[in-house]
Amino acid sequence: MRALMIIVGLINAIALCSQTSPIKCINGTSDVRITGQQLRISPPSYRFVVSNSTNSPILSVIIGEATKPELRGSQMNIPLRMESPDGWTGTQVFREESPYMYYWWNAKNMAKGILPQQSSCNFRIDLPSIEGLKPQVFGDGKPAVQVDFKDIPFRVDLANGAIYCGTISVDFIRK
Repeated sequence: MRALMIIVGLINAIALCSQTSPIKCINGTSDVRITGQQLRISPPSYRFVVSNSTNSPILSVIIGEATKPELRGSQMNIPLRMESPDGWTGTQVFREESPYMYYWWNAKNMAKGILPQQSSCNFRIDLPSIEGLKPQVFGDGKPAVQVDFKDIPFRVDLANGAIYCGTISVDFIRK
């Protein structure tokens, strides 16, 4: 079982780092959904509910990237804290020689995956307050902005090898 999880992790890492072979996502389906909930405005805090209506466990969740990178890495998007469901680990990943990043959670073993017809709400990201942060501008002249996760792409990898992609919907706190 441990060897299988290592192999799945290596395959996921290779697929994420590969620039030449596009990821084949299953899009436009409600079989896998990620919904965000804003818990706090400042400093920003979000909880994510990952729902699995497929017939295979979810073993990996990526926010900020699906078939291509879309979330720009900046000091305001580096989490102060990332929480994970029991048996999962989470981290931010910066693409090599690129301004992009993503948030990645993966199950430590198959038994800890999000089972078919189940959901998990134990994914959380706390971002820093932007007050007092020095403005950052990327090489293309675009200013850095703090992610609010609305319409940010996601990708989930299932135990059966299927990959589902979509965008996150977020419930915001009214100001």
